[in-house]
Amino acid sequence: MKRPAGRAAAPGSFQAALYDSFVGSYASRSAGLQDLGSGKHCRSHCGRAIKKDGKITFLACRLAQSTPPCTWRAVLKEQADGTAELYQHASLWRSHIAGAKTTGTRGFESLAERKVLEAALAQKATSRPRLALRSGRTNKQQPVQKAQLKQVQNLRKGLCASWYGRRTVGDLRRAVQQCDKLPEVESQAYWCHSSIVRKGPKSEISILATTPALQRRFARACAAGCVVAADGGFKFNLLGWPLTVLGCLNPAGEFGLCALALTSDMESERMVSTLTAFAQSTARLAQSKVSAPFSMSDAEPAYRSALKSAFDATNLMCYFHVKHAARDSFYKRFKGSKDEKEVAWSEISLHIDLMRQAQSQEDFVSRANAVKAKWCQDGLEGKTAWKDKLGRNYNWVSSFFRQWLDKVGDWHLAVAADLASAPSTNNAAESTIKYTRQDAGNVVGSVGETLNFMLEQVEVATKAHFDPTAPRHVDAQLWQKAASFQSLFGTDKIRSVTLDTRKLLEGGQETTVEILLTFHGGLRGDQAFCTCPAFPAAKRCFHVLALNMHLGKCKVPDELDSTPLGAFGRGNKPKAPGRGSVPLKADDKDLLITSLREQLRKAKAKNKAMGQETTVKAAGHKTSAPPVLHDLRRCRRKTTWNAAPQIVPSDIDAEGSQTAAVLNVRVLYSVSADGNPVLKTTDPVNKIVVEDVSVTLGTELSRLFQSFGAPAAAVQDHMLKACSFLPDGKLETTDVYANQAVRDVLSISDTVLLQRKGG
Repeated sequence: MKRPAGRAAAPGSFQAALYDSFVGSYASRSAGLQDLGSGKHCRSHCGRAIKKDGKITFLACRLAQSTPPCTWRAVLKEQADGTAELYQHASLWRSHIAGAKTTGTRGFESLAERKVLEAALAQKATSRPRLALRSGRTNKQQPVQKAQLKQVQNLRKGLCASWYGRRTVGDLRRAVQQCDKLPEVESQAYWCHSSIVRKGPKSEISILATTPALQRRFARACAAGCVVAADGGFKFNLLGWPLTVLGCLNPAGEFGLCALALTSDMESERMVSTLTAFAQSTARLAQSKVSAPFSMSDAEPAYRSALKSAFDATNLMCYFHVKHAARDSFYKRFKGSKDEKEVAWSEISLHIDLMRQAQSQEDFVSRANAVKAKWCQDGLEGKTAWKDKLGRNYNWVSSFFRQWLDKVGDWHLAVAADLASAPSTNNAAESTIKYTRQDAGNVVGSVGETLNFMLEQVEVATKAHFDPTAPRHVDAQLWQKAASFQSLFGTDKIRSVTLDTRKLLEGGQETTVEILLTFHGGLRGDQAFCTCPAFPAAKRCFHVLALNMHLGKCKVPDELDSTPLGAFGRGNKPKAPGRGSVPLKADDKDLLITSLREQLRKAKAKNKAMGQETTVKAAGHKTSAPPVLHDLRRCRRKTTWNAAPQIVPSDIDAEGSQTAAVLNVRVLYSVSADGNPVLKTTDPVNKIVVEDVSVTLGTELSRLFQSFGAPAAAVQDHMLKACSFLPDGKLETTDVYANQAVRDVLSISDTVLLQRKGG
């Protein structure tokens, strides 16, 4: 049967010798056919294999039978090394016919749209069709216009089957073997451990992904004393295999991801072999033994045994998981309303905090016995009792101490007493699992997709910064509270006594909850400690911060300095230059500076001459001593001064001249509604013994301010008033000024009030 004339093949189109113009090369014949569109659903121009002659494949456009027909032709030649080269005619059949009408109803509008969406889906193993379609529509070079979400979803399904299809153990072995060698690039991911063992009908599988850079980071963090941490999640793949994150916790509580492990189950034997293989591989790479002082996880036995065995670490229990598990169990077993549960749990939570403050294992047991006695006294055993299916009696109190005292009791402070930087929770590793699941698209993928995602994720973690020595963060409010508490050292508010701290905290003697609620703090050796129940985390309460500040071991950060900038001002604020002012020239500046220096020299000489003149007495020449400040106290708002001001009588010499006087300086903090000063017993009073009453009031007050550590010019920020009490008990004030002599002020009153300008 003859073909219709319009659909007949072009003369000479199946002669390979005519295709002598080289176009490009591909890794294989299948790769070339895939790039040209062979076997893909598309309604527009794309290549189709119409004949194969040995190692030569003749290609034509799928619209060759359209109206008008597309005359594009090409030849794909396989080479001896397995590659393929594309050739076309030098002048014929080189381009697609633009006017050819599309045919069919299946597939994408064009091959270009399909390639753009394939590239978007291939960016990572857990790419999402909706995001890929959005990125394709915003592509400026080749925007996707007519593709629909359902098409993209079907495309991803087909691509995942071809890219990540791991349906047999052999497929899994071949996929792991592709990346199980140590890469030359530090940031490239590889499988540092893989074990696929067939036992009966099941296979025991453990695979761990990391990069050389992450392994070196892990070795440095362990050498710096960081805590090794691990946690896992299950909702990552269709088979339910757990995915484990492994890394380090620095003193700031930040988690640095170092490896991702995929195992077929959560058996302790599987986790021990996986983490031990990682430790050995890291030790070979870093050329040093990898061990850590402590490890932290939840109560999962597989993680606890694996971390202890692989890194020779002492287990630490996450305190958050202790409180969270205890709270969930208590709310489930307690018989009462929701409000009653909340009230009861608030007290129980405080008692658990008291147990955590133990400074030794004996102290922990003693505190636990005291708390248990308190709970039994409050009747919690009866309120939380239940029976199992066999009729056996249980209660929440016994269950709590059986789990968190007998089985897992390493959550108190004495466990990590030698490492003050140890964090108290594993929340950072827990949140890493959450963010890893978000990076995976919050979808459950196949095992092949999970493996490719693990390699991509550790490469991303390599780019993240992790400081193994980052200090623990302390809130600004806590620093300020500690600074205020530090000012009480040296007063009658805080007593310094010597106690036998070993007997106080490590003796394990019997105690009660009432005694534990009163805290003790101080020094044990050269380290500060505190047992206050309000701050369960170690070295975070303001008592310990204040003590360390008092001893000079730490200070308030510079960025929290609350000193007002106005305290550093000298004199009045300079007048701003006018809008049309012209800056001085260099010569004019030099003349001005010289003039000011000359004026300053003359003023100093005049003051010196006046000082020598006032010290001349009838008995001879004698230089007066500087003013002596007696009973000097800080001007603090919380400083109490209950004693009434005492007036010291002036000394009178033989000639009857006054040589010394007492001036009472009182600081005001409040005024009445009409602006009159209000005296309180808490206002600080400072007594100044003035040797020479001829000096100005401002001079004496400047010296007083300097003794406080404040600038002398701060006198200008205060209003000065001389006050006296009338016979009827009322207060009478008179304005005085800094340039007045002390003699003139004393003639009015011996008490001067200081009130800051502006309130």
